[in-house]
Amino acid sequence: MFYTSAKIHIFLIEQDRKELYANINQRVERMIGNGWVEEVKDILAQGFSEKLKPFQSIGYAQIIKFLHEKQSLGKTIDLIKQDTRNYAKRQITWFKKLYDAKIINAESSDNSITLRDKILALIPQTLGLFVFFISLSFANPESVMGREAKSYSSGLSQFHKGNFHQAALLFRSIHSSSSNTLEKKRVSYLLAHSLARTNKLDESIELFLASIQSYPEIEDYIRFNLAEVFLNSGKTKEAMEQVNIT
Repeated sequence: MFYTSAKIHIFLIEQDRKELYANINQRVERMIGNGWVEEVKDILAQGFSEKLKPFQSIGYAQIIKFLHEKQSLGKTIDLIKQDTRNYAKRQITWFKKLYDAKIINAESSDNSITLRDKILALIPQTLGLFVFFISLSFANPESVMGREAKSYSSGLSQFHKGNFHQAALLFRSIHSSSSNTLEKKRVSYLLAHSLARTNKLDESIELFLASIQSYPEIEDYIRFNLAEVFLNSGKTKEAMEQVNIT
């Protein structure tokens, strides 16, 4: 998705259906070969409930059924392939319904560079072009102005470079001064991450707990992050509680 000063441009990169399905089948086989079944066994052996949301997703649900000896491994693999292909088909159908979406035909010889060029060729060159990332960590809300915008941008830059101490300082400055609710909850979430990576675990836990209340849109993600911090703090029971809630 690309954003210009005039409009939002939506592109659907479409691959030949037979080639797409073949790639899905190969990917499933590769994941099984790389120890997917063993991964599920190990997770369950650690005490995690098979009723957790991630275990209801494609692949994990079928593998759990296999582990209960309700179907063969061969049938399990076939079902994972089939369900993944059906999911891909539903995604394609949904995206094609988006208003004014432009389809980019991807050839087997295409790579990230050639696909980029195909997309840019469809965008009016007279308009200022900006990449619009639908991602919290790359978000730069229009409501953030002046010094706060610069601090936010600098904080993101330091965060992605792995300079978490510097990122925490910048995010903390915005967190303590920003009056914008949306901006504050985003910064609070990123600050919690930065603090976790600088071993300020207690403060990170406090911020993640607050984020659950202020940022319910991503509660599941916050709880998984919180579980990791609890685990790193040696608080196994609290970590398990967070995982079982999601």
